[in-house]
Formats: sequence, C-alpha cells, structure tokens
Amino acid sequence: MICRTQQAAIQHNKTKPFTTKEERRMTEPEVLTVEQVAEYLQIPVQTVRQHLRNRELPGRKVGKTWRVLRSELEAWLRQPEPVGDEDAAP
Repeated sequence: MICRTQQAAIQHNKTKPFTTKEERRMTEPEVLTVEQVAEYLQIPVQTVRQHLRNRELPGRKVGKTWRVLRSELEAWLRQPEPVGDEDAAP
C-alpha cells in the first residue's frame, strides 16, 4: 500500500512507486546469461566463463551457452569463503 507521502512524491516528481525487495525479484529473471551474471557480480564476462568452466560458480550448459539460476548464485554468494593454507599468516 502506498502512503500519502509516497503518493504525493509520485504525483509531484512523476516517479515510479517505491518497490519492495520481493516486487523487484518478481520482475528480475530467474535464469541468467553469462552477461547478466557478469553485470550482477560486477566482473568481466570472461572471468564468469572461466569460473563456470572450473565449477567455481553454479551454472549449467544449455547447448553451447551457460545459464545460471539467480537463486543458486545468491546462495553461493551467501556461503562463507573457505580459508586455505595460502591465506594463513606465517
């Protein structure tokens, strides 16, 4: 529900109404291309492809192209990053 303040701002500024996180998720695609993943993660497309080939990112090949489920990508991002020996201080 839009409150009066938001309604006034919309009328005055002719802007879109504020959206909730759930409303934004409903308008965003669930299946992402390599380019969309790169934009989402803010890294180069080639880096995304390399991580997909090395199974470092969740994804599946569909024909000759990669596809990534947004929900799997978000779950992957929430996981704690493993700490290896190379990260340990001497």
